[in-house]
Amino acid sequence: MKNFLYILLLYSLGINAQTTGDTLYLKLDKNMKIEESLDVLGYNQIKLSFAIKSNNKAPNSRLTTYNFLIDNLNSDFENEKFDHINDFVSKPEYEKMKLKSLEDLTVLSDCEIFFLLADTQNIFVVTQNNDDLVKYRLIYLSTQRGWETVKTH
Repeated sequence: MKNFLYILLLYSLGINAQTTGDTLYLKLDKNMKIEESLDVLGYNQIKLSFAIKSNNKAPNSRLTTYNFLIDNLNSDFENEKFDHINDFVSKPEYEKMKLKSLEDLTVLSDCEIFFLLADTQNIFVVTQNNDDLVKYRLIYLSTQRGWETVKTH
């Protein structure tokens, strides 16, 4: 019985460690790219990405792209278009937020940015839409180091 309680305690601590975490609020920037597309099942998928060069002193420091999915599932379990996501932010909530800009991230090293994004449980991007403040929940997908996109059209 004592072993069972010990295992149960360790398990609950592990679950608690996975469910608690900081929240990161990013300010929507003109350098962030938002793309809407249909996935293979025909559901609307919204991707957000941005590329920054960290403040590394290393000679091989390159542009790094960070990729996210925007959580667009509404309460009816339907996928919304980007313009129809309305997760409004109240003024008191906005005043408590510690918004980070892309410029704030550039002072970190590539590894620090990666661990910040990968280990933070809740990531939101916040923007002003007309007179309303709106936040979009982000799901961190990947990092691409040294990749640059070129538009051919």
